[in-house]
Order: sequence, then C-alpha cells, then structure tokens
Amino acid sequence: MKNNLFIFFLFVSFVAISQNKRRIMHGKIMNDSLSVNRIHVINKTTQKGTLSNQYGDFAIPVKVNDTLVFSAVQFENYSRIVSEIDLQKLQVLINLNPRINQLDEILIKPISVAQRLNLPNADKEPKEKLDSRLDGHSKASVPIVLLTALLGGAGGIDNLYYVLSGERKKDRKLKKLIAEDKIADLNSKTTRNIRLYFKDDFFIYTIGIAAKDIDNFIDYCLKNNIVALYNEKRYLELIEIFFQERVPYLEQNKE
Repeated sequence: MKNNLFIFFLFVSFVAISQNKRRIMHGKIMNDSLSVNRIHVINKTTQKGTLSNQYGDFAIPVKVNDTLVFSAVQFENYSRIVSEIDLQKLQVLINLNPRINQLDEILIKPISVAQRLNLPNADKEPKEKLDSRLDGHSKASVPIVLLTALLGGAGGIDNLYYVLSGERKKDRKLKKLIAEDKIADLNSKTTRNIRLYFKDDFFIYTIGIAAKDIDNFIDYCLKNNIVALYNEKRYLELIEIFFQERVPYLEQNKE
C-alpha cells in the first residue's frame, strides 16, 4: 500500500513538473503581400522574445496559457494564448492583419533662382536672424574680445558692443530655449507616434497601463532614449524598456 502511494505521488509530481516546464513552440507567420521577416514575437509571460526569419518561421519557449504578442510596423499587433493543441502541432500558423497607415503629408519646396542657376551654396538653407547674429560676431571670451578691440582687430568694436550690451548673452539664451522647445516638440510627436504604432490595447492589456496614463508612461520612458529606438525601428528593445519601466512607474504613481 505504501509503495502504491509513493508511486502515485511520484507520478503526480512528475506531471506537475512536466506541465511547468516550457517547450519550444515552432510557428510560421503568413501573409501574401507583406514581408514576414523580423516580426517581433514576445512571450509576455516570461518577457522573452525572438524574431521571425525571412520565411516567417520562428521558435520560442512556451507552456500552456503563456501569452504571445506579435508586433511589426506593417501589421496590427496580435496576441495569442498558448493552448495544449498549439504545443502538439509541429508548426503553428499565424495570420497577421496588415496595418493601414495614413500617408504622411508631402511638403513640396519651391526651387529658388539660385538653385536654377546652380550658384554656389544654393542648396543651403538660409540662416535664421538669430544664427546670423551669433555667427557674425566673435565667440571668444569677454577678455579676448576686449583685447581684440584695443588692438584694433577686425570687428573689434562691433564685437565689444555686442558682448558688453548683453545682446550676445540674450541671443545665446534664446537659442538654448529654442533648441529645448524643438526637443520637447520632437519628443511630443514621437510619443504620439509610439502610441499610434503600438495601439492602446498593447499598453492596457500587455503592459498593464491604464488608458489615461499611457502618454505619461511613454513620457516616463523618454529617459531610456526611446525616441532614437523608435526612429531606428528597434521595436523589440522598445518593448523590453516598456516591460522594464512598468513596475517603477506604477510604484511611483501609488505614492
């Protein structure tokens, strides 16, 4: 009787261990018109991922009830919960829906007379007044500007007045503020594009961020250089950062 009980518990333990152990699931992403190369396949449960090859084939460790997320710029995001049937198949077929993108606005610039005549520097953008003022005066320190003026150097008096009147300091501060505004505007546009690309469902159901907090969460992740990652289409690294920053972001919001 004791031997039978021991064998029974040993069998139950073996089954439990087998169920918890992940196996490699092979799959194939299919589409008739769009490339299936380098599709991001993320196991949301383990936060591990892989990429499909040029034929759409991929392999990833999974177990039953793991959630797989498929992501690519040309397809709608797709989630799939792994079933026992999936693990029994030699290859799981995945069909993704193409993403419908609106075309970006095209700005046609007029050709100048200088460009028509192929004059030197005709393709260069004209400088703003602020840049022209800063570039047209000495960038040297105040003592050097003063010494140049005393020695009768070229532009000495004009540079001296520009410095001592405080105009150079104002222009430099203004240029810094303009640069900061441009960065803020770029970050704002990229944040909006990231949200449009991944869709709200990805942040709500995959990352676990409330809809009202999505923009704030993306802004919170800006310190991880996500703007560059998005522009370089390094979406897998971007997803890893979202998973990484989720917990500290939610903890911060509790306070």
